[in-house]
Amino acid sequence: MDFDWAVVRTVVRQVRTPDPLWWSRLASFPGPSLLLKGGPSSHVSQDRIDEMAMVLPNARVALVDVGHRIHSEHPDSFAEVVVPFLSA
Repeated sequence: MDFDWAVVRTVVRQVRTPDPLWWSRLASFPGPSLLLKGGPSSHVSQDRIDEMAMVLPNARVALVDVGHRIHSEHPDSFAEVVVPFLSA
């Protein structure tokens, strides 16, 4: 699979140093949110996900303790969490 590496670099930069306005606007998001945590072997800060869940007014956090690539490395576990959320 080919990647647009310029886009990847831009996305990584935004994830590592998000625009402060992005965080301040989270509280105004009206819809339900599902945040997936991959556990301690994920490179994404699990504490940061918890912070985000506290700010989002209608957030749910699910731990799928398999690392960062939940959807591709453990699709059954991913589906067990995501499908009910999307069906609700």
